[in-house]
Amino acid sequence: MNSEGPGQSATPPQGETESGSASDPTTNGSVLEIKNLRKFFPIERGLLNRVVGHVRAVDDVSLSIAEGKTLGLVGESGCGKTTLGRCVVRAIEPTDG
Repeated sequence: MNSEGPGQSATPPQGETESGSASDPTTNGSVLEIKNLRKFFPIERGLLNRVVGHVRAVDDVSLSIAEGKTLGLVGESGCGKTTLGRCVVRAIEPTDG
């Protein structure tokens, strides 16, 4: 027998889930979401290894992978594909993002 009262439904309204609203980033169906990922490597010079600049290996990358989807990452040699992957799995710590 149904224990719901008048106006109550067992399923959440369209666009929402039981755990939160559709705008909640933890419930939007993404298995991986990256926002503004950056990884800079320092350029060191001199006897004391002073930082004189940075190499921007990955700069401001955002992506989202939905459940059941596949992402292919392509680009020229040295463009940051491996660095992005290593930051995603936390093999190296990102500078930001």
